[in-house]
Amino acid sequence: MQVKLYKPQNPRLSDYIEYFLFLENQESEGYYKTFPHTNICLALYKDNSVLWDRDRNLCTVTNGGAQVTSKLFAFHKQPFQVRYKGKVEQVCILFTQKGLSHFTPIPVHAINQQEDPFFEIFGKDSFALYDQLFSTDNKKEQVMLLENFLIRHFQSLSESKAVYCAILDEIANGNIN
Repeated sequence: MQVKLYKPQNPRLSDYIEYFLFLENQESEGYYKTFPHTNICLALYKDNSVLWDRDRNLCTVTNGGAQVTSKLFAFHKQPFQVRYKGKVEQVCILFTQKGLSHFTPIPVHAINQQEDPFFEIFGKDSFALYDQLFSTDNKKEQVMLLENFLIRHFQSLSESKAVYCAILDEIANGNIN
């Protein structure tokens, strides 16, 4: 298993994202374990099926399956175990403990139950990123794609929040019926 880790280069993301993590496996089988932690990992997989046994905190990643899928792993109180079989291509966004809340109003526990949390968080625009992200092997280019996508989403969400707050102010001041 090859692992590459990158810190966000854009200073606006550094308070919300700890790392971008890239994992690639060409071997037939493997296994790794992470220590308990409080970060939030949004994992994107290319051509892998992912089964997560939440009770045992065991994830099995197998070659084949959905073209691209995602999972959200968060707040592990016990070691997180991953078994992989066959080719694996995975990109992870490691958010700080409260980082994800700056990209979506949906609570982590609600996103955690979704089949494709990346789509749930980022909506229909996320499909274009999937294609771009996995169409290149250049990790620095992938990091740049992720950062640009996240910045655009962050700005869009911030603008929506500003409009919402302005409407609430108007209502509170009696200017809107």
